[in-house]
Amino acid sequence: MSPHHPPRQSLAALLRSPAAASGSENTGDATGDAAADVTADTVSDAAQARSDALPAADAGIPATAAPAMATQTETVPLPAADGTPLTAAGAAVEATPTFLRQHRPGPAAARWQWAVLLGLALLLLLQVVLADRARLASSATHRPWLQSLCGLLACNLPAWQEPEAFTMLERSVLPVPGQPGTLQVEASFRNDARFAQALPLIELTLSTADGQVSGQRIFSPAEYLGGDDGLTLAPGQSAQARFQLVEPEPAAEAFHFRFR
Repeated sequence: MSPHHPPRQSLAALLRSPAAASGSENTGDATGDAAADVTADTVSDAAQARSDALPAADAGIPATAAPAMATQTETVPLPAADGTPLTAAGAAVEATPTFLRQHRPGPAAARWQWAVLLGLALLLLLQVVLADRARLASSATHRPWLQSLCGLLACNLPAWQEPEAFTMLERSVLPVPGQPGTLQVEASFRNDARFAQALPLIELTLSTADGQVSGQRIFSPAEYLGGDDGLTLAPGQSAQARFQLVEPEPAAEAFHFRFR
């Protein structure tokens, strides 16, 4: 099998090809120049048309330059439904869903809430005072207003305790006639405290002539008055104690009273 050879071209064809290529380039340049001339003519015609469209300046009125176009953009508020302009903040509120908007209570609602909070605080304070009234009532500073408060609320205060405010007025210890070894004790005392207080316990101590204690006993109000131990004595009021006891030793010659 013989090898394949490319077709041979004549010398004239080879010499003619560069010229043809050169001619093609010249043709492209000519086309570009023609297009440029047409574009220049079009721009010139447009400029002439604009100059013809502008009115000629009057001889008596000087020509002024046209104002430059504003480059800044201005936000124009949109009108609301009632005709008032809608600002950017208002537009943002309108764009927010209703359930996401924060509703502020009015003045009447705020006053009502403060009144409820104040009432709850006073109620809590009242409960604390009533729970601790026994300790507070033992103070001469707090007892007056606590008495007024309990007068309104019908609550009870513990009796005032001030044994040193009792003053002994009269006292006597005498043998009972016809009853050997039995002593009759009588004593009167007064409440000099600022408040009414419960009747005190009376402590009686018997001693010998040389100061030795021969006997001692504490008597309750039920024993020396024959009444209830819960009785109270108003300020300035006096009471009379009377009771009998068995003499511990015949040698007892001195006695001493003490309020407890």
